[in-house]
Amino acid sequence: MGNGRLLAWLFAVAWPAAHAAGDALPHADAPAQAREEARDELQRRAEQAGARLAARLERAAHATSPVAWSAQASLHPLGQSVEDVESGVDLWLSPRLLLGGSLSSGEAWLQFDALGGGGQARLPMASLHAHYRGDGWHATGAVGAAQGRARLQRPIQAGESLHLANADRRFGQVFAHGEVGRALALGEARVVPFAALDYGQVRSDGFVESGPTGLELLAGPSRQSRLSAAVGARVARDWHGAGWSLGLSLDARYRRGLVDGEPLVAAFRGVPGATFALPREDRDGVELGLGLSGAGAGGLRWWFDYGLEAGSARDGRRWMLGLRRGF
Repeated sequence: MGNGRLLAWLFAVAWPAAHAAGDALPHADAPAQAREEARDELQRRAEQAGARLAARLERAAHATSPVAWSAQASLHPLGQSVEDVESGVDLWLSPRLLLGGSLSSGEAWLQFDALGGGGQARLPMASLHAHYRGDGWHATGAVGAAQGRARLQRPIQAGESLHLANADRRFGQVFAHGEVGRALALGEARVVPFAALDYGQVRSDGFVESGPTGLELLAGPSRQSRLSAAVGARVARDWHGAGWSLGLSLDARYRRGLVDGEPLVAAFRGVPGATFALPREDRDGVELGLGLSGAGAGGLRWWFDYGLEAGSARDGRRWMLGLRRGF
């Protein structure tokens, strides 16, 4: 589960207080596009990473020796850019059971607006995964942990003056993903109805934004958890030729939150006793995905993913392009 999906989360973790501040006072010119609450955005990226892993392992061919691989990917949610490098190994213990793990590191950038709001983050990650194939069905599971730091700034319009508030934050996360599904033949294509479960916990230290206005934000250490479930189906078709292959996949799922943690709380530095809860996001909704992938000689594979979220509170789009090489 490459940490390119995780890196993009950091910006929503570091800035939800800024967006709540923009709602609380008109003088705090917080970027409107990033209203996502931190925990929800982190969980969203973990869910997407788990879905991609489950789809990859469900289509993987059995190998008699360990398969080491390295991948580089570029992820582009709206307003974000993430470059990720990941290395790992997949080991088939039998034709039915695969175990594996990966390490990844990368860097993410975000531009909120033309006034200078944005940031940069690094986030190393480690994860383990397992995949079991029964008679026409499969089960996939993954667990992982990540820790990193983000440096961000946001514009504050105080009267005629524009100031930039700066903050550094350290984050940690643990996550788990599980999926069960069954493969059905549909002509030359394969249909896989499935059910999935995702859990994530995000921890962050306290922070104080620097700046002269008093509208800078402060918050103490926090810990948020979320459990969600999804049901849906994937449709996939593969074409093979002499030394090449091409794959097309469609993914549709409905996701619903089951358990939510407590909301984050922050305050303005000028009035630290007046705290306010950060806005929550309704995550329930439909997620759609389109994937293209191919392979050539030398164990080199490429993939392109496009995703669309049609939830009740937010419509999100993203695309991802990557290369993977097996050894």
